[in-house]
Order: sequence, then structure tokens, then C-alpha cells
Amino acid sequence: MSEITELIRRANEGESQAREQLLAALYRDLRRLAHSRLARSETLTLLDTTSLVHDAFLKLLDSKELQFADRGRFLAYSAKAMR
Repeated sequence: MSEITELIRRANEGESQAREQLLAALYRDLRRLAHSRLARSETLTLLDTTSLVHDAFLKLLDSKELQFADRGRFLAYSAKAMR
């Protein structure tokens, strides 16, 4: 099991430290996704890259389950949350 998958599993169990570690581990990737999303957006938004990352991550944490098989699926869902 990869480190990210393990962090997702622990975060799903409610471990707050795992959630923080997950954000730290994927922060660069999430920022890249957010920047790309904002660059392609046709609507005016007051969110910047950092705000979008944090907003999407909070949405993910509010979901009932963080059952993702791997890092790629987590990032795909994150991209969807950013939309």
C-alpha cells in the first residue's frame, strides 16, 4: 500500500493528523490542478489557486468517505471538486 493510500485510509478513519499529512503530501499536485482549472475558467472568480485548493480539500474532508484506490483517483476526484 502506498503512503498516500495509507494516509487516505487513516483520514477516512477520522485521524486528523493523517488529513494534514495528506494535504501536505499532495499540496503541490492540488495547486497544479487548481491553477489549471482557474486558467481554463471562463467565469470570473474571486478564488485564487490557494483558496481553490483549500476549498476543494475541505469539500473532500466533509464527504462521508475518502475511499479512493490510489493517488490518481484521489486527484481526479479533487479536480472534480474544484469544478
